[in-house]
Parts: sequence; C-alpha cells; structure tokens
Amino acid sequence: MQKNSVFADTMMTGFVNGAVMVSYNLILYVLGFTFNKFAGFVAYPLMIGLLTWGMFYRRTQLGGYITYGQSLITGVMISVYGGMIVTLYTVVLFFFIDPQLFEQFFKVQEAELLKNPQMTDEMVDQAISMMRKFMSKESFIGISLVSSAIFGLILSAIISIFVKKNDPNVIAY
Repeated sequence: MQKNSVFADTMMTGFVNGAVMVSYNLILYVLGFTFNKFAGFVAYPLMIGLLTWGMFYRRTQLGGYITYGQSLITGVMISVYGGMIVTLYTVVLFFFIDPQLFEQFFKVQEAELLKNPQMTDEMVDQAISMMRKFMSKESFIGISLVSSAIFGLILSAIISIFVKKNDPNVIAY
C-alpha cells in the first residue's frame, strides 16, 4: 500500500470536503435558502461525515492505524483546506456575483436582534454597524479561515476519539 504524505491526503480530502459544502451551499442559494436556519443546521452532519471520512481515509493510508494526535492534525488540516474552498466560494458569491446578499444578511440579523426584548433600537443599530465593519473582504477571509480551523479542531478532537487505532506493534511511552 502506498503511503501518501499527510499534506497530500488532507489536501485531497479537504478539497472534496470543500467541494461538497460548496455544492450544498449552491443548492441553498439557487433555492433561496441561503439564510435558512434549518438548512444551515443540516450542514453540520454533512461536515461531520466528511471530516470523519477523511480521517478514516488517512488511517487507511497509514496501514490501518492512526494515533489520536495524527487523527487530530489530519482533521484540522482537512478543515482548513475545505475552509479555503468554502471561503473562496463565499467571497465570490457575496462580493462579486450577488452583493445584495450582504443586505439580506444584515436584514436577517437585524430581525433576529429585534426579537430580543432587552435590545433597544439603538443597541441593534450599533450591533449591525459593528457587523458591517467586519464584513470587508480581508476581515471576512481571515475570520472565515480562523473559524474553519477552530471548528475543525473542536470536531476533530471529538471524532479522533473514535477514529484512533493504535498500532499494537509500537511501544507507547
């Protein structure tokens, strides 16, 4: 069995992960469900499944064994590569294809904030103003990539518990 480097395996599975998530988001966009909460929640099991698949794939590439640390690193790298693809898609969609999505996003956020009886109109306006400041291309890309890494770390830490399989021929210290 040919063993690929961690970079080759995670890049391939990360790009598959990103392509599937972009496809899912494109379907939501075409159907008009870009900001639908339920559709957003459906993405989580999809992400977990894709990440788990990538981690098991890496374990197979390593001869059927993978330590917790190797699995964790694999999951984070897959998440970062997948996050790059999704971030690129989102930037192209929001900044070039349909810039009006930003206004829709802010309207949805404003409606959510107004549901809170403790929020005054002034507080809502301040919150929306802060959101607008963080929605430049540069900050959006940075926040998106960091979020992918952190979310990937959290998911990978949990999934790695189930994916790890120590080689009985290796003495652990």
